[in-house]
Amino acid sequence: MKNPILIVLLLFVSLFAFAQPSKVLFIGNSYTYVNNLPELVSTMMSSSGESIEYQMSAPGGCTFQQHCTVSSSYIQQGNWDYVVLQEQSQLPSFPDDQFMQECYPYAASLCSMTQAYNEGAHIVFYMTWGRKNGDQQNCPYYPPLCTYQGMDSLLYLRYMMMAEDNHAWVSPVGAT
Repeated sequence: MKNPILIVLLLFVSLFAFAQPSKVLFIGNSYTYVNNLPELVSTMMSSSGESIEYQMSAPGGCTFQQHCTVSSSYIQQGNWDYVVLQEQSQLPSFPDDQFMQECYPYAASLCSMTQAYNEGAHIVFYMTWGRKNGDQQNCPYYPPLCTYQGMDSLLYLRYMMMAEDNHAWVSPVGAT
């Protein structure tokens, strides 16, 4: 008599033994590279028996607009399973018209480029968080930025909008 549990276990072992590591591209800035986010994700995946291969394009302070040039060659390499996008930390919380001119269209451009060169890739927006005391430098020009809650709420709103409009996922790192 055959042991069904043994057969199922052998099936799972054979599936994982031949599984290819996921290929992940991280695009961002200091929020991505300072704590070596790609390596942290890789370590977490390893602890669950999974693995990833990754590359990172994360020049300090880089915006989505700049990434449309700086990181395009990474995206165009193709074969990415996941592309993680992190915008400059303040820009998505700025006034609507500024966000719509300086951030939103470049998020869409990075998503379009990703889809064109990486069939089936999942796009993940890495949601950042408000500053502890808000954005005091820009507070006099836009009062919602004067507090953590105001800044954080705008970041949440804008990242969710970019993800929804671009058929992407959100990693709500900054969500409270």
